[in-house]
Amino acid sequence: MVRQHDELLGGGASDSSAAAITEVAPGLSRDFRVMLVGHSWVEQGGINIANNNFAGMEGGTKSITKVRTSTVISRSEYEANPKHYADYGAGKRYNGKDASTIKAQLDRGETMLAVMFSSPVERPSYASLASAAAAYVHNVEARFRKLQASDKPDHQALAQAALGGDAKAYAKVLTMSAPKLGVLPYNSAKDYSGRVIMQIGNARKELADDLPAAAAPDAGAPPGAP
Repeated sequence: MVRQHDELLGGGASDSSAAAITEVAPGLSRDFRVMLVGHSWVEQGGINIANNNFAGMEGGTKSITKVRTSTVISRSEYEANPKHYADYGAGKRYNGKDASTIKAQLDRGETMLAVMFSSPVERPSYASLASAAAAYVHNVEARFRKLQASDKPDHQALAQAALGGDAKAYAKVLTMSAPKLGVLPYNSAKDYSGRVIMQIGNARKELADDLPAAAAPDAGAPPGAP
């Protein structure tokens, strides 16, 4: 599976997001960066990222991107610009009928066609993969800082366990709610924690030999980060 962000760098290497995270936060421990990478793979199934977003976060600027999507058009629209459209896809149906190919719909004499097309769509965007990675790391780090500053020992212990490489603790940090600290669930889906843990496991396997060790301590790292 092509991981999110990898396609933005024009390649299929599974560690493109890892490289971006390491670039903006080289002082974080290797294991913590691997967990960040695994977490970043969770959103949108790791694919179809067209605007440099990381783990569901989108920038505050606007950028025109080519986004492939489905639509229904009239036969006359298709005949005016046939090169703009592509088949809807194998097994797809429209109004209860086979709509897998444009030809099948035309041969049936349909006046409305289900098709795929690429069109400029305005979406919030980060200017670059590095800026997206920086915002993502900052967002996650902020959660840890708040837990470490808490007067509750269990909050501090949870943050330290996650920083030490405990994937379950990391997932709990993402899904917990501590309103008084300003910590709300990163994603409220019931299966989110499990998906994060699974992708951290995948990242550990795929990046076993690729991610460098931590550089000199990063002044912006969460306090106590290994």
